[in-house]
Amino acid sequence: MKTIVTGKINSGKTRTLRALHANASEGDGFAAVKWMEGSVVKGFDAMRLSTEETYPLIRRKGDEGGDTVAHTLGPYSFLRPAMERVEKEMDALIDSGVSPLFFDEAGLLEMEGKGFDGLIRRILAASADAFLVVRRDLLEAFLKRYDVDEYRVIKAGEATWT
Repeated sequence: MKTIVTGKINSGKTRTLRALHANASEGDGFAAVKWMEGSVVKGFDAMRLSTEETYPLIRRKGDEGGDTVAHTLGPYSFLRPAMERVEKEMDALIDSGVSPLFFDEAGLLEMEGKGFDGLIRRILAASADAFLVVRRDLLEAFLKRYDVDEYRVIKAGEATWT
């Protein structure tokens, strides 16, 4: 079964995904952990759920630290080394039959066919159960883009299925 964790920006989607992974006691994947400096979002780190190892994934333009930029969106740069590492590690999880898979998140880039678009397609095509994070305002576009017809939804911060 494919499960979508959804909610508004800053509603606790990543926290909910991490709690679902912790409660599952199996499976693996990645969460995008917000990195703040005071009240300013400086970027996001890709965190492997099983090990809690992190990689700089998104940084504000100008704070890329020498990493190659794969994409830009608004004030943010998406860093190629972490994107490639996440794809490689997620593909290994898919190939080895790990279930459930966890992935945070399908966003604006993916709705344009960029970013992790191909990886999301592979996750959805896998026979494994999967939990994917999608902002509420992108949910309809996500379902249409990836032709998802069988799924369940968890609202961020809630433990109930809808």
